[in-house]
Formats: sequence, structure tokens, C-alpha cells
Amino acid sequence: MRRISILLLGLVSVLFVVVSGQETGYIFQTPDEDHTIWCISGSPQYIVDVWFWSISSLEGLIGAEFDVQYPSNVIPDTLILNDAVVDSFEGSLPGGIRLYLSECQTYFVWLCKQRIQVIDSEKTTIVLKGHPETGLIRLSVCEEGYPYKTCWSCSLLVNYTALMEECQAYEPYGLPCAEPVAAKISTWGAIKSIYK
Repeated sequence: MRRISILLLGLVSVLFVVVSGQETGYIFQTPDEDHTIWCISGSPQYIVDVWFWSISSLEGLIGAEFDVQYPSNVIPDTLILNDAVVDSFEGSLPGGIRLYLSECQTYFVWLCKQRIQVIDSEKTTIVLKGHPETGLIRLSVCEEGYPYKTCWSCSLLVNYTALMEECQAYEPYGLPCAEPVAAKISTWGAIKSIYK
């Protein structure tokens, strides 16, 4: 019965995010390709892939920029891009990344994933943060000029199990999420011109 309740709560959370997140979009992290788990755990030392996902805004998704802050007990390793949707990129994780997609996306899409090593059992959080050049977490939308707009971002809990109260209490989408930071809208072309 408890398992059914947890599954129903998860389904309601997914529906809430799809409806509310569509206005601005989301970037979030999960340790699974089905984007259903919001916490990671293992023996005191373990390796796991962190998937970076996005939900498009109402205008669709054609690019993203963000950074990630790993806690001291997490060592990042290989970054793998989703070659099926990512056309090109600039930067790295951590350090700040810009991803340019090959075509407009209108729903869930995984952008990249990064293998990490957790080196102890301390409870910590992997936090998405603003790109170092703009200080913002943004999605480029499928409108003329591909303007960037700030979006919701969600963190990932380290050394928590899915049955722990902390993992079940986060909303929306079962995650600790931050609202978009207000900023001027800039175009993808304007951002790319910085690097010419």
C-alpha cells in the first residue's frame, strides 16, 4: 500500500511539474535515465551517473546554459553529451556549459550525463548554479533569435535513499527546486557573438 501511495505521489508531482514548469522550463538532475529517482545512495564509496535533464518552456527548447557545484565528497569524472539532440557545446561541468541543440525540443530531454564518484557517506547536495559568465541558469527558446530565458533548477541529494523522509518531502517533482532568477532576455546570437 505504501509503495502504491509513493507511486501515486510521484505521478501527481510529475503532472504538477509538466503543467507549472512549461511556462519557464526546468533543468534538473537524476541518477537514472527514467528521471524517477531524486536521491542517490550507495556503500560509503560508489560511482553513479548523474543525468542532466530539461523540460522545455511553452516556447520549446533549443539551448541551455548552467553550471554545477559538486560537494567535497563528490568527484566528477566523464561528461557524456546526448549526441541525439546536442549539436555543439562550449565549456565543461563543473566550470559552466552552454549546450546548443540540433532542433527544437518540446518536452523532457536529457542534455548530458556525468559519472561521479562519492567518496564517503556524508549527506550533501549537488546544486545547479548559474553559468559563470552570466550568473544565470537559462534555456534558449525556439523563437526568432533563440532568446535565453531563466528557468527553474533542481538539486540532487547525495547519500539519501528514496525511502528517507527528506527525499519524499521535496516539491515540485520530488526535488529541492529554485525559482527562475529575473534577468534581461538575451538572444543566442548575442551570446555566441561574445566568442567571435
